[in-house]
Amino acid sequence: MGILIVRRLLRGLPGEDRHPTVLVHLRVKVTKLEHETGSGGRIERPVMAVSRIVMSHPQLYRVAQRIIRWQLRWLARRPMLARVLPGISGWTAVRELPEPEAETFRDWWRGRTNP
Repeated sequence: MGILIVRRLLRGLPGEDRHPTVLVHLRVKVTKLEHETGSGGRIERPVMAVSRIVMSHPQLYRVAQRIIRWQLRWLARRPMLARVLPGISGWTAVRELPEPEAETFRDWWRGRTNP
């Protein structure tokens, strides 16, 4: 059902803007498989619940963003450790963990809108 709604919304977009439909389609397939097998959500559900709480409080979000950026910067400089950590080891086994940009999007936007 969800993919049909997304397709209807994207139908009016130019061709090059339709690429997200492939990702949405794949995500729907994964979600259905996880639901059918009961395998999904052990990590994702609690992470999303915490994310919802953090993102609902702007000050808490800013603090969490600083902490995560510090952790990512620290991990990016230790590639061997990033390859064995649970939760990211599958991702870092085939690619490097990038170091975060020096300036956050929020800081960039604030500087752009308040010259």
